[in-house]
Amino acid sequence: MMLDDAGDPVSVRLPRQLSESPNVLLFAKLLTQQECEFLIHTAEPRLEPSVVVDPKSGRFVAHPVRTSDSTGFSLPEENPALHALNRRLAAASGTDVAQGEPLQVLRYGAGQQYRTHSDALPGADNQRILTMLVYLNDNYEEGETRFIDSGLKFKGGTAGRDPFSERRQ
Repeated sequence: MMLDDAGDPVSVRLPRQLSESPNVLLFAKLLTQQECEFLIHTAEPRLEPSVVVDPKSGRFVAHPVRTSDSTGFSLPEENPALHALNRRLAAASGTDVAQGEPLQVLRYGAGQQYRTHSDALPGADNQRILTMLVYLNDNYEEGETRFIDSGLKFKGGTAGRDPFSERRQ
């Protein structure tokens, strides 16, 4: 990845709009195959069962709505490659890298899922305003991301191909 003097990517591919409401953009081949493999390799030894925020206590708890494994990389845990990838995600999303949450990697095994949910926390002052999803592999049979209100569904894949085949219900 070519970086400028500040460490930001020199360029990011322009997205294709999949939906206006909700606003869903596709950044085809945002990461290279090698970068996807790097993230898989870096995350794998750190993966633990995923958790959700309990709305009553604010604590992270296991919940059957989310059955994947996950890990996150906070700023002190980032190596230069992770930091550069975070900067590319920020550039693609039009945000400042300091505004983003730590990079998270999730792994879904057969039958695992993240049931219908909102990427916001009820009552929280500092709400998430957008989500960037990057699919690190495409060797799976099921699994897709679905936007309930619009009917948009897509199945992600790696950087080696245009990863989404969108469908309307």
